[in-house]
Amino acid sequence: RIRYGQAGRDYNVFTVNARLRLRSGQSYVSRQFLINGLLSKIEGDAKQWVDETANDLLETGDFVGRSLVMYSVDNSVYGIAAATERGGETTTCSQGVVRCIGSSVPEKGMNAYFSISCGNRTYLGPDRY
Repeated sequence: RIRYGQAGRDYNVFTVNARLRLRSGQSYVSRQFLINGLLSKIEGDAKQWVDETANDLLETGDFVGRSLVMYSVDNSVYGIAAATERGGETTTCSQGVVRCIGSSVPEKGMNAYFSISCGNRTYLGPDRY
């Protein structure tokens, strides 16, 4: 369903509902453009954007990432080393102990990690809240 137009406000509302059933690990991507201008020029203006549109269903494993390794010096100072190449697994760090290994793209069985700083407090871990 695509909805567009005035909604009794001083701006336009545009809504796209894909109505898909996604499984765990899937992502839906939709890239669209709204072209406005003179009616006599719209078709020509829009043609240059057609190849830029996209609708895709992405699965875990569709992207090749880099290995990420978390190092720690004393369980309070952390650093992340990334492999130099896509698909690469080798990282180096001049100091510290390996604490965990991850990826720059989502992978099955892995959790996202978040780094949050607030004033003089910091958090690094899987809890986004």
